[in-house]
Amino acid sequence: MSLDGKLTRHDKSGSKELASSEEQQHFYALMAEYGIVVMGSGTYKVIKGSLNHRADLLRIVLTSKAPSYELESMPGKLEFSMETPGQLVDRLESQGHNKLLIVGGPQMISDFLAAKLISKLYVTVEPRLFGQGKPLLSDLPVDVKLELIKHERLNTQGTLLLTYEVISN
Repeated sequence: MSLDGKLTRHDKSGSKELASSEEQQHFYALMAEYGIVVMGSGTYKVIKGSLNHRADLLRIVLTSKAPSYELESMPGKLEFSMETPGQLVDRLESQGHNKLLIVGGPQMISDFLAAKLISKLYVTVEPRLFGQGKPLLSDLPVDVKLELIKHERLNTQGTLLLTYEVISN
């Protein structure tokens, strides 16, 4: 996100133009570590043209319109679901999965925080100011206490990677 807390620049969709190459490297490493990535349909629409489907990575798109994506579904690689965050986590846990990476916009992040399903928060702060753009969180009320457990400067421009543990919410 930008220093002023925006995930996008003005009315642009997606954050690819915002993310430094160092941030992208970190993100790809996280995807490999977690193995399951969950996003909303807005994020999927932004990235779908550049997706590389891998056997070791399952992407799940949470959407109220899952049936309309039936032709794009690739079991084990790209799946679409109308589950709530809690239902999704319960299903994945019953299948033996104990962690997943939540990516996406303010609604996705807020929904998982509100459901108390996030234990760690990775925030990359790029040295940019936009004034307008999508915020980190939606208008959904949350009250989350965090503890900074790691901070790292990723490049000479000053991109920061902040890792927080969720203490309570």
